[in-house]
Amino acid sequence: AAPEPSEPAAPPPPTNKPRIAIMDLARATGVSEDAAVGLTGLVAARVDGLRVFDLVTEEDVRNLINFDELRTVLSEADDASKLQEIGETLGADYLLSGRVYAEPRVDVVLYDLKTQKAVRREVAQAKTRAGLTRPLLRKVDRVIAPVLAARTAKLIVRTSEEGATLSLDGDALGPSPLPVREVGSGPHTLTATKDGFLKSEIDLVLQPGQSVPVDVVL
Repeated sequence: AAPEPSEPAAPPPPTNKPRIAIMDLARATGVSEDAAVGLTGLVAARVDGLRVFDLVTEEDVRNLINFDELRTVLSEADDASKLQEIGETLGADYLLSGRVYAEPRVDVVLYDLKTQKAVRREVAQAKTRAGLTRPLLRKVDRVIAPVLAARTAKLIVRTSEEGATLSLDGDALGPSPLPVREVGSGPHTLTATKDGFLKSEIDLVLQPGQSVPVDVVL
């Protein structure tokens, strides 16, 4: 007897984390498949490593939706009506995609699948292909920042020296000692400076709802 047709895959149940689908970066003329795949891997690893999203990989996307149709939708206007339908099929809130150019340059864009709009676009550029890694990861952080800004964490900063000037991602927080601050979750860089002391920089990844104590030694 012929085997019964298998049921289509279903998206997993929702969690408290926003769910994001990561598309393979498209290739412009002159870009090898290996280069695009490698850069896509960096993007996916960065987003997954932050542990603030539930990740949908391109393999999951292929199992859940017509892949060619999705590519067509993403090449059209940001308010394409099918984006919401795609989000429902994937069980995803957001979709991250982009394109690799030969310059070398990578364009990345985050779509809100519920509002059917692009949240933010960023462009990473470098003099060489090998030099794209750091700029690309910084631009990925910037693209997802608006989503994480509404999912806050509490930052508790303790410094070895009073009167140190504190800043977060280049924005002034004030002198130490600092009251508890509520900030957006995700990746941040905390900087402390004081005359006569070496500058201290600490990279942080804050999870939504966490209270995070940070000890800064000058």
